[in-house]
Amino acid sequence: MKNSPANGGKTLTPKPSTRNAQKGFTLVEMIVALGFFTTIMLVVISVLTVVSGANEKARTTRIVIDNLNFAVENMARTMRVGSVYHCGDLTPDLNIAQDCDTSPGGISECADTGMSSIAFNDIQKGGITAFRIGGGGGFIERANNCTASGCPSANWKRLTAPEIDVHRLCFYVSGSGETDGKQAQIFMVASGVAGKGEVQTDFDIQTTVTQRLADS
Repeated sequence: MKNSPANGGKTLTPKPSTRNAQKGFTLVEMIVALGFFTTIMLVVISVLTVVSGANEKARTTRIVIDNLNFAVENMARTMRVGSVYHCGDLTPDLNIAQDCDTSPGGISECADTGMSSIAFNDIQKGGITAFRIGGGGGFIERANNCTASGCPSANWKRLTAPEIDVHRLCFYVSGSGETDGKQAQIFMVASGVAGKGEVQTDFDIQTTVTQRLADS
């Protein structure tokens, strides 16, 4: 630049332009960044979906197992304070004690129809109460107010939830008589599948109930 009187004879050097000094992202960088972000989001969503599904399965299984435990506890609590246990087919003479404490094949053979039901005098409700596997297998049911000649079909009420498929319900009873000098003992076995669809778990429950009332 030439000297001029206005600048005191000094040479002025023009400053470089800073208009384009700061550059933005290029199109390629934006595409790469968007690809990384999309991949991360897909991974996060997949993990959340798996965790949510596992929690739902655990919740469903817990509800079903709680229902099964309630049914078994209901049976055990009722039988514990009963008397005159009639094990076997719910045919006439339910007011006569009947043991079924032997089975040639052991527990594996206890699905025999003759041991898949039990009736007894219910001290709490009065009358005769009975339990059995219903519908030819699949659920546990209870009947109140039975008589010595049997249990009317209208008296039977389902105990287990539809999500529980009971394959086997068996009773072993010893000391059922009131004058045999022994406290009655009931050994109960239940097995099957709890849950539906992909949320299923096998169960095999065994419990022993001892009569509280003393023999007369």
